[in-house]
Amino acid sequence: MLSVVIGLNSVWIALTDVRLRRISNLQTGLMLLVCGTLALSSGQGWVGLQSLALASAIGVVLFVLGVWGGGDTKLYAAMAPLFSPTELLYASVWMMGFGGLLAVFYLIKYRLINRSKEDPGLPYGLAILLGMGFQLLISALTS
Repeated sequence: MLSVVIGLNSVWIALTDVRLRRISNLQTGLMLLVCGTLALSSGQGWVGLQSLALASAIGVVLFVLGVWGGGDTKLYAAMAPLFSPTELLYASVWMMGFGGLLAVFYLIKYRLINRSKEDPGLPYGLAILLGMGFQLLISALTS
């Protein structure tokens, strides 16, 4: 049941981030509540807490450097309890890959096709969701 909530919330986050370039506190709060509950119920509370701390530190640095927004930081941290710290780093690599693909897509869209439109930036929440989701799939298939 919790997996369904994570999936539905992920779709909601992806749609609002792509459309509005915003990830709300309600969305990230729900994600943290569900991911944290799932980590605790699977006996991974301490490992999940370590990953949450690691993701928070990485996210804050990226926010301060202007790499991504506050919603992206909160989303990254909210999903972190689902992973061990090592898996979180693998998920981060997948996120960068999906982020690169998004960057190419939006570069073509806003610089080559729709030159008159203002570039609204990348919906990096989508890359976070894809990277985390892909790592969850890999973890499930290899365990």
